Formats: sequence, C-alpha cells, structure tokens
Amino acid sequence: MSAGDPGLAPDRLLIPTKFAPPRISPQSTPRAKLLARLLDSRDSRLTLVCGSAGFGKTTLLAQWRQQLLKDGELVCWLSLSPDERHLPQFRAYLTGALQQAGLPVDDGTALASEVRADLPVAGLIATIVDAVCQRRQEVFLFIDDYHHVDDSDTHALIQGLVDHGPETLHLILASRTHPPLAVSRQRLTGELSEITFPDLPFDFAETQDFLAKHLGDVVPDDARLIHDITDGWPVCLQMICIRLKRSPANRDVLSQMLHRRTDLQRYLSEDVVRHLAPDVTDFIEKLSVLRRFNADLAQHVTANAKAPALLDQIERENLFLLPAELDSPQPWYRFHPLFASFLQDQLQQRDPALMREIHARASQWFEQRGLLIEALRHAYHAHDTEAAVHLVERADLPIRSMSFFSTLQHWMDELPADMLLGHPRLLLLGCWALVAAGRWRDAQGWLERLEKTPRTLAPGLALHALYLRASIALQRDDTEAALALVAPSDFESLTDRFLRQAHLAVLSFSYCAAGRYEDARSLHEHIARLPRSELQDDMALVAESTLLLSHLLEGNNREAIRTGSALVARAEAAHGRRSVSAVNSAAFLANAYYEADLLAEANEVLANRLDLLRLSSPEPMTLAIIVRSRLMATQASAAQGLHALSEEEVRCRELALDRPLAYVLAGQARLELQLNHQDAARKLQTELDRLASRYRYGTGFLAEIEAIAALTGARLALAGMDWNEALARAETLRNYGVAYGRQKCVVQADLLAGTALAEMDEATEAMRLLRAAVEAAQRLGLVRTLLDEGERVRQALQQLQPTLGPGSGGDYLVEVLRRGVAAHTPVQQAGEPDAQANGPELKPREIEILRLAAESMSNKRIALTLNLTLDTVKWNMKNVFEKLGVPSRYDAVIAARRRGLID
Repeated sequence: MSAGDPGLAPDRLLIPTKFAPPRISPQSTPRAKLLARLLDSRDSRLTLVCGSAGFGKTTLLAQWRQQLLKDGELVCWLSLSPDERHLPQFRAYLTGALQQAGLPVDDGTALASEVRADLPVAGLIATIVDAVCQRRQEVFLFIDDYHHVDDSDTHALIQGLVDHGPETLHLILASRTHPPLAVSRQRLTGELSEITFPDLPFDFAETQDFLAKHLGDVVPDDARLIHDITDGWPVCLQMICIRLKRSPANRDVLSQMLHRRTDLQRYLSEDVVRHLAPDVTDFIEKLSVLRRFNADLAQHVTANAKAPALLDQIERENLFLLPAELDSPQPWYRFHPLFASFLQDQLQQRDPALMREIHARASQWFEQRGLLIEALRHAYHAHDTEAAVHLVERADLPIRSMSFFSTLQHWMDELPADMLLGHPRLLLLGCWALVAAGRWRDAQGWLERLEKTPRTLAPGLALHALYLRASIALQRDDTEAALALVAPSDFESLTDRFLRQAHLAVLSFSYCAAGRYEDARSLHEHIARLPRSELQDDMALVAESTLLLSHLLEGNNREAIRTGSALVARAEAAHGRRSVSAVNSAAFLANAYYEADLLAEANEVLANRLDLLRLSSPEPMTLAIIVRSRLMATQASAAQGLHALSEEEVRCRELALDRPLAYVLAGQARLELQLNHQDAARKLQTELDRLASRYRYGTGFLAEIEAIAALTGARLALAGMDWNEALARAETLRNYGVAYGRQKCVVQADLLAGTALAEMDEATEAMRLLRAAVEAAQRLGLVRTLLDEGERVRQALQQLQPTLGPGSGGDYLVEVLRRGVAAHTPVQQAGEPDAQANGPELKPREIEILRLAAESMSNKRIALTLNLTLDTVKWNMKNVFEKLGVPSRYDAVIAARRRGLID
C-alpha cells in the first residue's frame, strides 16, 4: 500500500491522540450561541478562535467537530504541542491528520524524524490542495493550540492554504494569541470568521447549566454569585466545582476560595504569568489596580513610554483583556476581575507603597479629565484624604453613578468627626451614601450634628440637607413627612443635577405610597424632559423605577412586567447589575414575575442581589423579602420558606422597621397555615394585630400594616371555619384596597369573602365575589394571587369555573387551576428513568450513544463522532439492550423515547 493510498493510516510512530480532540464529557455545557455563529459561517475559508487559557476553545471546537461529523462532513483534527513548533514536525503531523481523514496526501516522508527542513513549503501546499480537490467535498481542517507554532515557514504554509486553497477547504485555528497571518482580504470579503476573547466567557445560562451538571441543584443566588465572581471563566467554574465537591463551602467564602492562595493562583502563575517577560508582568500588575484603562492612562500610571505598544501586545496575546467601552472613540479595556485580583495581590506583596502611588497617579489623571467619581475612588485607595476632600469640594460634582457610595460610607466610618463637619459637602454626600445603604439613623445623626454647628450652609447644600431629611422620612416609611418636605419645592428652579432626580424619586415614591398613582406617573413627564445626558444617571433611573412601582402597587401586573424588564436592562447596561437603580428595579420586577407565575425569571432577576436589597430602602427591601420567601416555599418547601423569614424577622426587629416586619409575620403565618400549624399562626396573628393597632391611623405605606393584619386574619379565620370573622377581616382589606387603589387587595378580599360565603351556603353572593375576583385577575395579569390562598379557595374557584364563559374569565381560570395542579405534580426530567418502568438507569454515555443511534448513525460513525473506539460503542449498545430489555437498536430507540430519555 502506497503512502498516497486513502486507506493509509498515519505512521504508527506519530502520536495518534493528536488526531482527535479530547472526548466531550456528557457533563460539558453546549455553547449554543457560539456554535450557531460557527455553523452560520461554515463556508468561511478561515475561522480563528482566539482567547486566553481556560476559556474552552478546545471544547467549543470539539462540539463543532461533532456537529459536522453528524452532518456527514469530512473533518481533520490536529492538536499541537511545543514539539510541533517548527515546520518539520508540524508537516509530519499535518500530513498524518489529513491521511487519518482519508485524504491522499504524500509529501515523500514517512517519519517526523525524517522530515527535511529544506523541503519546499509550496510543494506541500500544492499536494494538500490537490488532495482536497480530488475529494470533491467540503473538508474542515481543525488545528488546536496553534499558539505553539514558532516558525515563519509554518505560518507561510498556513498562509498559502488560506490564499490558494479551494473553496471546499476550511481552516479552523484555535490559539491563545492571534496568529501572524495576513487576513485583511479575507476579512473584507467575508471569508474570515472570528471568535475572539470577549466572546468566550459563559453567559449566565451557560454557567447555570455547567453548575447543574457538576453540582446538581444550585440555588439561583449561589449560581449568580459564582457567575459574577468568575465572569464566566470556564476553568474557574471547574475549579469551584471541584472545591465544592470536596468540601461544600458557604457562599460568603466563595470569592476568597477562588482568588486567595488557591488553585487559581497557581494556575495563573504557572500557566499564564510565568511565560511573560518581566517588563510585561510589571506593566500588567500596575494596570490591575484600574477598573478600566486606555493607552494614555496606562502610560501615565505606569510611567512607561512603551505603554501603547505593550497594550497592543497583551491584546494580541489575549492576556484576559476585555473591552470596557465599545462605543468610545479611544479603546478602553479592563482585565478579567479574577486575573486583576491575582495581579493586585502580586503587586501588594511586592511593593505596597507603589500600589498607593499608582492609585494617586490614577486619581490625578481622572481629575484632570473631569472624571471625578473615579478620581475620588483612587484617592481613597491612595489614602489621600486631602485630595479626596478637594475633589468633593469642587463645584457641581456630578453623581452619574452611585457606585462610589461604598467609598463614602467607609469615609463616614473612618474620618474624624471634625474633618467631616468642617467639609459639609463631603459630609452631605456621605449622608446620601448612608441613606442608600439603609443606614438612615447614622445619616440623621450627622445631619443633626451639622445643624448644630455655627456655620451656615450654602443654599445648594441646604437643599441637599432638605432632600436628605425627606429620604430619611421615606426610610422610616413616614411618606407623609417626605411629601410635606418635597412637594413645596419648585422643580423647575432646581439646578443641581442630582437634586432634580432626587426630587422626582422622593415625590413619586410618596405619591405611590399615598395611592396617587396618576400623580406619580405624571412626574415621569419631567423625567422624560431631563437632558439626554442625565437620563441614564443612577438616580434618574431610580426615579424612573417609581413608574414600575406605581403599576405594581396598583395591581397592573402586565404593565409592571413590560415596564420593569426594559428598565432593569437599561440600569444594568448603564451601571452594572448590582447598581442602586438595577437592584431597586429588580426587586419590583421580581415581584411582578412571581405574580405572573414566571418563577424562573423571578429567581434570575433577584439572584445575588438580596444582600444589597437588605441594605436598601424599605419598599424594595420589603418586596424582595416577600418574593424570596415565596419562591423558596413554592420551589423548595414551606419549612425552608419559614427559615428564610425567621432570618429576615431578626433583621427587621433590629432596624425597627415595622412594615417589613408585618410582611414577614404575615408570610410566616401563611406558611404555618399551609403546614396546618394553626396555633403558631394564631400567635403570629396576635402580634400582627398589635402592630395594626399601633398604626390604625397611619397613612401612606404605614396604612398597609392594618391591611396586612386583615389579610392574615381572614386566612386564619377561614382555616378555623370562623366565616363571620373571615368576612369582617376581608371587608377591612377591601376598604384599604379601595382607599389606596390597591386592586390586588380588592381581588384578595373578594376571594376570601367569596370562599367564606360559599361555606355559609350564600351561593349567589359567593359566586358574584369570586367572579369579580377572577375577572379582575385576568385583566390585571394576576396568577399567584389565585393560586396561593390555599385549598379551600381553590375548591371555591373550581365550583365557580363551570359558570364562567370564555369571555368572563372561564378560560383564564381553567389555565390558572391547571397550573396549580401542575405545580404539585412531580415532573420527570429528561435523562431520568420512568418511575413506572423497571430496570436499571442508563448512564449518560449510553444515553448519548442512543441519541446518535436515533439519528440512524452506524456504530462506526458514532465512534468517530464521540471519539470512542468501535468496541466501546458496541459494548455500550449491548448494555443498553440488556437494561431496556430489547433485542435491537430500533427497539432501544423506541423504548428510550417512551421513557423520555431521548427526544
């Protein structure tokens, strides 16, 4: 057999594992979005997948290879190592990879050791091109780890295949660095496809899939925290899963577990940083203290005239460099947060004084360009209090983002009182930071001390103090006091950017509390008229969130979802997922999602934000407490919901927040009734009634407390079959709903009163109230309100359902009741054996082989696709036949489909 024979196997002295990728584990996460891009561009002459170590380049290409094999395409694979960095060894393995796929390639050599360096590159190009043309089908040549190539002749070989190869030859290169190829023409003609480093991190859905496959069920809070810590870096996710499997960790130490003296640090030092030149290492360590940087800033803080060239180098080498502002005329970058944290640790250990000096340089640079918020943050880390005070005292400090409030909180705790009182502007900004964190008592204390000083505040600062007092009143749920402070102010006369937005936020919140939803919404005409530069400010978005709140409190759940989903996306894009505006809006949106029975969406929007919401103002905090406990009770158990509420109860009592406390007690009572613990529910009701008595004449948000007690009392009365008490309590709830425009409260009152009347054989009035509740629920988009009132209400609704026509809520009620049944029916997950079927469970690999068999693949094709031996496939199929009790592949596929194992 000649070397040019298509059946010739590559020389046995070549390492055969280089001609196939690592096997794809059944636990691997499919990169659906990236695969879709690759498949859409499969006609490209050249595809480049470039990114840093550990971002899943090989896995992505292996998944694409598998899909191409399923489609019947001819695929060649070559994995490189440092041994193939020069042309002779590369040529031998490239020839072997092509021969392995059946291409008649013979360059006249047999062994890698016999390859002569003087053989012309052009001859091999011609040989490969001829072999591809003879095959008369699409050929996909994958070369993984191309960054190992360090030879101009090898690059010339690949360049020649790109320039002169037939249209049926498709080259796919995976590399940590951008290969030195001339591809401008291919980029212009659309013959080049690129997956770059910013494309490679997992999105949140992929992180969730990865965690679920490696750790089982992971609560959304932990999944989001892990995703935010790793920024979607696959190798870090792998490390975290390994560590958690060994010893499950508390979520509070996940961050430390990753980047403090762990496997990640060793990985970065050994696999990434060790190979860098000392000047590059020094350069990136200095840059790591910056949240974002461009070439000019990099040169200023590092005092390195070569900064632009070094930035180009680390971008080419994909050293975890991500674009920070794609729409900026000058490119801005940031490091992956874990890489930055690692570099900061290295710099801190090497030279702490240098680290402070770099912060000081950065502060100067940002101040010179009017970027005062970032200048302020770096001044704090440079321990330069004088510079910080100077920055704060500058006129018209724009507060576009409230992210620096955490820095101000530290100053309020650390700086001497005399210094703060001597700089009122710094003090007032610090008070805003304290209010944003729910520390209203501290802010109030500072304001009182400031008012006792002999210094008279400038008019602008006096206005800040006024709006601070109004915000503190909102923190105490004293919305009437907030309204009295802010309503007289003339919005048009306000010149301070932040105060204009604070005015709209405080006044709109107060109107919502008073049930004046149209007045609240009318204020949004002012928001729309704010200068375009202000519309995306953090406080402007907080003010805009009151539009969402008005719909939510009024009960219009559909409008709340429509408004809220867009607002959360805008806030996240402008200021980040954990910004004040994004967190507040997320609490409101999560509540709307839960009400619509969109539980996954509610979990996702709330995930890894609860820690911030516990430190926010009462309204978002209260709504977050409600929805979080209900999600836990619905998706886990009532006991877990009770445990979550008991933790919140302690916090509410410590902060003396009576309205959130009332909601917590009501939530506990509802779950105790669900568990049939009526005595425990009665004790909670007694405390609720005491709170309601204290606030019987309360207004605004404080008026809710009596309504909360009435709702819980009606539920308890129904459980105890005290129908008259249930009616009386429902009437109190209904009166509140009418007085404050809370349509959801009216629906709840009608549900509970209608159920009590049905038990009293007052059928006509019962059906009228229940019908009104269902029709209103349909109009408003309320679902969980109908589902969460328990079995007695559900039975009453079932009696009502036959009397309703399709246009009178009949179809809507049928769907809601169906959801209620489905929520209590165990759902069989794909890949799990049927509970009614006999026989042992199939393994993931066996299910994967069955899926390919269902596509009519032969055992040989399955082996090639999954990178298995033919004997392994046959052995697995034999086990499948035995487990399913079937005699053939056809019968196995049918049985697997019946059991829900495959589609």
